[in-house]
Amino acid sequence: MERPQTSPWIYALLGCSITMLFGLFNSFGVLLKPLEHTMGWSRLTISVAFSLYTWVYSLSTPVMGWLDDRVGPRAVYALGAGLIGAGLLLASSARTAVQFDLAFGVIAASGAGALWAPTLSNVTKRFHGSPAQWRATTLVVMGNSLGFLFFPPLVGIALRRGGWRVAIAAMALYSASVLAVAAVAMGRPRSDAPLFPAPRGGFPWPAFRRPAFRYLFIAYASFSATITLVMAHFPAHAQDHGLPEATSTVTISLVGLGSLVGQSIFGLALTR
Repeated sequence: MERPQTSPWIYALLGCSITMLFGLFNSFGVLLKPLEHTMGWSRLTISVAFSLYTWVYSLSTPVMGWLDDRVGPRAVYALGAGLIGAGLLLASSARTAVQFDLAFGVIAASGAGALWAPTLSNVTKRFHGSPAQWRATTLVVMGNSLGFLFFPPLVGIALRRGGWRVAIAAMALYSASVLAVAAVAMGRPRSDAPLFPAPRGGFPWPAFRRPAFRYLFIAYASFSATITLVMAHFPAHAQDHGLPEATSTVTISLVGLGSLVGQSIFGLALTR
């Protein structure tokens, strides 16, 4: 008896839940003040962890995309779950700034590369040729903004209830759980042909020879190096200027809300 085919929208919703995990990483700013006060580390020293995360994640994303082409999404999500879970748990037990920076900014960040490219690729393939393709892709992209909107206040609640170590440990368990579900559920699409031509068996370095690709790469890297890094300091600066700790987490959520509105408008415009 043939198994009933799962609706591709189930995978789109799963993809949205995966990209929402970026909101956990970008809740780093909520942890800045508590780390500064409890560990005695300077704000500059703590910020190194998020700077490392931004660059290591950017570099690991194409590697995870390449692995997805070679071994499939299940192995990539399992690897991501292991790296993010281990990195954040190590960060939650760090005793020195160097340990924290390496755990959060290198180990966990390497796993974060599994969140974006493999998810967009696999969801898009499941809707390939369908009029709903752009709507599904927009839903996955909007997960990033939804994570920005909802997770900083939730991390703030965990922080006030149990301290920064408990908050980061909770981030580790939730992230690893979502990716573990993805590793089980997100198998290769039935039509697994590449959406764009790429060299067989090799990393697609020729793409870098195309000016359009280089411009997109520079624009994306510049966004990460400016907006994201600056945004990580919003809650701490808000508290410096007298805003209560519980309210300061909303500064990141407002960025998520604005991004969500923009993605909804432009995503729907693409379907017209």
